[in-house]
Amino acid sequence: MDNAEQCFDNHEWHEVYDIVELTAKQTRVWGHENAQKFTDNINYILKKELSAYRFVNTILVKINSKEEIECIELAMNKSGKNLGISEHLKKALEYLANRKNPDYRNSIKESISAVESLCKYITGKIKCNFRTCLKTY
Repeated sequence: MDNAEQCFDNHEWHEVYDIVELTAKQTRVWGHENAQKFTDNINYILKKELSAYRFVNTILVKINSKEEIECIELAMNKSGKNLGISEHLKKALEYLANRKNPDYRNSIKESISAVESLCKYITGKIKCNFRTCLKTY
């Protein structure tokens, strides 16, 4: 066994995923194409090894299907123009992706806040709450 394997063997499974996730976040400096290649290659290995985790952008998330990954990525990519929506979705994903202690409650809250931000964006009524936005539209 070489030093790299020993390093990983001395960590809990979720800590190894944390290291891989940190590496993916650092790949941004390599440029989008190289960062995408890195996460695509890791996703290929995770799938081959029957892991329940996959990269969505640079965050490792427990995922059940390819469709889930595509939907999350689409929502995050489409929301890039609106900082409020984008930030809520990113935070929701971070809460969900916490391997040691997933925070489903706050992930749901952030997801709902993203939908509320989208409603405000669509209606143009920045000061209204979710219910008012729905009634208006």
